[in-house]
Amino acid sequence: MKRTRITLSGTLVSAALWVFCAAPFLAAQEPAEEAGLEAQLARAAELYAPAEWPQSARRAGLALGEIDIQGYRGEPLRAAGETIERRYAGAEEELPPFTVEAVVCDTAKDAQRLLLTWLATLASVDPAPRALDLGAPVGDAGYVGLSAAGEGAMSWIAFARANVAVRILADDPRQTPRPDLTLVARTLDEKIAEEPPLAEDAPLPRPAIQSFAAERFECRAGEVLRLDLAVEDPAGGPYHVEWIVGGPGQGYVERREDGAWRLYTTGSGAIRLVAEVTGRFGTMTSRAIDLQVGAER
Repeated sequence: MKRTRITLSGTLVSAALWVFCAAPFLAAQEPAEEAGLEAQLARAAELYAPAEWPQSARRAGLALGEIDIQGYRGEPLRAAGETIERRYAGAEEELPPFTVEAVVCDTAKDAQRLLLTWLATLASVDPAPRALDLGAPVGDAGYVGLSAAGEGAMSWIAFARANVAVRILADDPRQTPRPDLTLVARTLDEKIAEEPPLAEDAPLPRPAIQSFAAERFECRAGEVLRLDLAVEDPAGGPYHVEWIVGGPGQGYVERREDGAWRLYTTGSGAIRLVAEVTGRFGTMTSRAIDLQVGAER
């Protein structure tokens, strides 16, 4: 199955394209892989005792697109399903880059399970040290990946605060001066905690796709179709859209300078076009439409 991803922001006129194929045998491996992950999680639970981790009250999420780190330029957000990602490059060339990944979960328990999953899949047989023990108290639970690049060098910091799981990855921990991952983690942790707690039964502020349609649902390859997408984010602020072009048909989406979005069809066949919308606080919703693209005349 072919799926094409095109990433667009609610305030940007840029696109990125990914094309990948899923091999048929992967589906047959999924049960075995799931069983293997559960075994890894069981072992990680023995090492890290997640039942003892405290849990903060739920928060709205993390407005990653609004967070500035001194000395760095934040690049546009990217999203893959529920994961939001932002790379920070040094404003000066000597500052090596790092990447932030965040997932806004429904509950604190879900966020902590994700943190445990990250820890469970580490290559090292030794447990990662607690961030608290290294003088970097972040999250309800936080851990650090030390690098062999030198004393104090960190490859990553991962933590869960309330219902948000965050991982900060140094692009190359061997580069100096090294990014201060501790400072970054504290900044992100504070931003999460600043938001008022949500009531236990209150829904997360997810963006709502009010309408999504193409000007026509049948066309021929080579035609360009206008796309109408109306989004309301209860958290306000800009939203992020990732377009997924799936099915035997082919095409890509671009946003024009006037803000209008267009689907450029390049190959015949059925297309399922999915709009994945990520709101200000990192929550996501999606909607799909089906189109039929005929052969070129």
